[in-house]
Formats: sequence, C-alpha cells, structure tokens
Amino acid sequence: MNKKLMILATATVALATMSCTSNAESNATGGDTTATEQTTEAAQADPVWDIDFPKNLKIDVEQGQNVLVPQRYFTYAEEGHTISKYCRLAHEQVKEVRPEGVIVDHIKGVVVPNAVVVPIPTGQTAQEGDIIVTWLQKGGGDLQRAIVTDASNPKQPKIVYTDLDWKEDGKGFANRYENFEVEENSFYVLKPGEWMPGASVVRKHDTHADEWVYYRLVHEADGKVLLMDVTNNSHVFPKSECKLVDLNKDIKVGDKVWYVFVSGFINKGGEVTKVDKKKGLVWLKDQWDKETVCSILEVTKEL
Repeated sequence: MNKKLMILATATVALATMSCTSNAESNATGGDTTATEQTTEAAQADPVWDIDFPKNLKIDVEQGQNVLVPQRYFTYAEEGHTISKYCRLAHEQVKEVRPEGVIVDHIKGVVVPNAVVVPIPTGQTAQEGDIIVTWLQKGGGDLQRAIVTDASNPKQPKIVYTDLDWKEDGKGFANRYENFEVEENSFYVLKPGEWMPGASVVRKHDTHADEWVYYRLVHEADGKVLLMDVTNNSHVFPKSECKLVDLNKDIKVGDKVWYVFVSGFINKGGEVTKVDKKKGLVWLKDQWDKETVCSILEVTKEL
C-alpha cells in the first residue's frame, strides 16, 4: 500500500501518490464564492490558464504569509506548462499582494493567480487527532495532510504525514517523519463537512461505475470546484457532481470500507483488520485478500 506525492512529476511516479495499494506520497475559510468574473477573453490572453475557473477569486492573504502555490509557476509559459496539466502545490512566502494574485519569494516578478494560491492562516492551533493541511517541511515542500499525534504545544503540534507511505519495516517516508513537530503558522485544521483547500473530494468515474476518482480540493467558486488529481493535473467540475470524503471516521476492526487503489476509491475487499487511530493508519484486506495499510484519509465507510 502506498500513497505519496514526494517530489516528481512524471505520471508514473505521481500515480504512486495517494493510493493505499500503490501510493505516494487554504485558507481555513476556503475561497470566497463571490469570485471576480473571469472572461473568456482574459483566459485566452494567458496561455497558462486553460481552465474554466475564476482566476481572480477573492482570498484572504497578506505580505509575509505562508502559502501553497503551483511549483515552478514562473517557468510555466516558457516550458509550455498549463494549469490543467501541472498544478503541484508547494510552499512559498508572499512578498507582495495584488488584487489579481500574489508574488512569492521564489517566483519573482510573476503574479500567481489567486485561484491557485492556498493561504496558510496565522495563529492556528490544533488538537490531538486533528487533520491538518501543511507542507513537507523537510523535503520537497509540497502540500501534505497530516494527523496530529501530540498537541502539547498546540501552535507547533507533532504529526504523522497521511499523504506519505507508511511501511511495516519502518522505511516508509511517513515513518521517517513520525512525530515531526511542524513550525508555527505552517498549518490549518480541516473541518468536517467544509469545502476547504486540501480536503479530500471524489467524483464518480466517467466509465467505471464502481469507482470514485480521488482528488484534493484547491478552491471552490461560482458552483465549481478546482481539484488536483494524483498526477498533479487540475480539473474543474460542477460542485454538485462531487462529494467530500468524511473526516469523522469511526473505523474499527471488521468494518467493510471503500479504500484508495491507485487513483480512486473502490469497494472490492476492504475488510478492516487493524486500526491505529493515533497515527491515522488502517490495515485492511484488499481485493486480492492481501493485507495492506492505508492512511485514515484513504478509507471511508460510505460514498
């Protein structure tokens, strides 16, 4: 089982990204749905912006704040990248705020549109068991979710990353960062039932009726959602076609669950054999009756 996004943008590596059987691996209020209008003409004027989503939606962000933005955005135009084909979010710090976006430390002179900026609010605290959105703070700096294992210091909690692979032999990336203490002002807590950046979202597979494709939310606006898939491509769908994956999981041994396989949730096999609630880990029998381990974000009782 697996899961991870660790660094690298080939579809082959990224597909090992958020799946318990072959995986890799915001703003606390989310985007303002009263987004500013983006016209077709404006989209056509920017060869990078090839999606039908409000580019300049309103967000709350200020100079010096930590944010998650598309990695290497300053090279998109010259390298032929577009938002739909590559939207791997990684940590930066805001140097300048403009109405249409932000300029960040390592993307000098290039305005990153608000729609792909996820602000990390300052002054956040967490409790044990919370799921937080942060970044890989000793590594690639990419967006990660994590479960809080120790909140003795609620502004700098200790965590286990839930988007990195956990291995029984102790050699997984998640094992490497077990009980890692995150920096102050580097996270926010995901709230059950809220469409917040970083939340897990699914949409029915277009051709496989028994599968839900797995995404992470970037922003929502005007009845649409901007999502990032396991290969870091972005997609825009009507919000009405999508579902949030429940955070309040009372998963226990013997339950039958949906679980992530490669890029989507399936319900083949899925009997839970062991649970470590503190670390956010669930062991289950997969579709081949083989025991495998998933993060708590990769299992759910209902879809």
